[in-house]
Amino acid sequence: MDRVTVIVPNWQRDPTLTLTGLSLQRFRPFETVLVSDTPPPARFATQVRWIEIGEANLSAARNAGVQAAGGDLLAFIDDDAVPEPDWLGALVSGIGQAALAGGPVIGPTGVRLQWDRHAFNRFGEDVPETASDAVATKVNGTNMILRRAALAQIGGFDERFAYFLEETDVAMRLHKAGHSIGWVPGALVHHGFAKSGHRTARRVPEDLRVKGRSIACFLFSHAPEAEWPSASIRYQERELRRLMRFHRLGLIDGGRIGHLMDGLRAGLSAAILAPMIPRIAPAPAPQNAQADTPPPSDLRVVIVPTLLTRRRAWDDARHLRSLGAEVTLMEYRYSPRPLRVTLTDDGIWRHLGGTLNLGGEGGLPPLRLRHAASRDMRRVAASRQFTHVLGYDLAKNRHIWRFPRNEARLERVFDMTSVVWDGRTWPAAHGPIEQDQ
Repeated sequence: MDRVTVIVPNWQRDPTLTLTGLSLQRFRPFETVLVSDTPPPARFATQVRWIEIGEANLSAARNAGVQAAGGDLLAFIDDDAVPEPDWLGALVSGIGQAALAGGPVIGPTGVRLQWDRHAFNRFGEDVPETASDAVATKVNGTNMILRRAALAQIGGFDERFAYFLEETDVAMRLHKAGHSIGWVPGALVHHGFAKSGHRTARRVPEDLRVKGRSIACFLFSHAPEAEWPSASIRYQERELRRLMRFHRLGLIDGGRIGHLMDGLRAGLSAAILAPMIPRIAPAPAPQNAQADTPPPSDLRVVIVPTLLTRRRAWDDARHLRSLGAEVTLMEYRYSPRPLRVTLTDDGIWRHLGGTLNLGGEGGLPPLRLRHAASRDMRRVAASRQFTHVLGYDLAKNRHIWRFPRNEARLERVFDMTSVVWDGRTWPAAHGPIEQDQ
């Protein structure tokens, strides 16, 4: 059986949410390697292997993590991303015979996709997989898994790519070496866009010089020289359109656009260094003791409070987390507030939004909060794999229902037979709860 390591590059940001999400992974065993300029938060000190790094270079951080990793399979996630509980298991089972595989990335709202399946061309540009110039499937560095042996064959990440296109360069070199690249639709991560030295939390660029240099390195390494100028112009045009969108939203002023574009052009015209690819050791290092950590509980509860039981619901959520359960808390209001999904520091998935944004048949919003919850449960059931629903009656009593295995019954889950819970000890064997047929 292949050993598995998750590598988290981190630079001047708090990785707590990412490490919390990794602690909730159902797949075991695996180890976590944090490559960072600062030690991990105290609560994770014994759960991760810390590798110190002294520069803001994403490729160098990935290489340092690989060198320290004890895995034959190497999964990567960024420090501003949070994985769904079955993320790692989906990647490990989904890579198959491929050397590299990736999955979808959900945007900051936790609902809409930011990144889905497509390909890249010889200029590193995103293109549909059906495009005539498509080379191979493109993966996102915040959601990918690599075979260590294949990465060692090509040397590792090219450290000229301090930021941007580093994973696409690896994908191109693997493709040229005869390896395949896979796609795992069930491996989901949430990407939060935390502030970095390259962009604000709203994705507005702070500096484009490093990005321009990475583009130039990619073109130098993989594109026909006669086509470098036209590809460079296309990159500049796309970046200008993106900056103009930020300008129309009031997130950046006109003068700043000129300064950023000057930086991009400076990076594109910088002298190209020879590839900086270290030799990754093909044999993995000894694995961290975290590999022996027991898996989380198979109790996966979704909590649906009423308007008057939100405080009780939060108390119950924290209590269930202390018992090791996976917990999702779905809070809705009669408002047009957009739905947003987040993970709290203590490992509770929170769905917060207004029912007027959850249109149903004929575009009509649900009339009851429970109907809104039923629709949202159906949306995420494949990844959360709920076992029970916890709800409340008008007297604020707690009720437990089995989560229906038959999707058609989900709309009527609250009409099924329930068990009253005292809020302390979970019913033995998950309670004498009606089994769904």
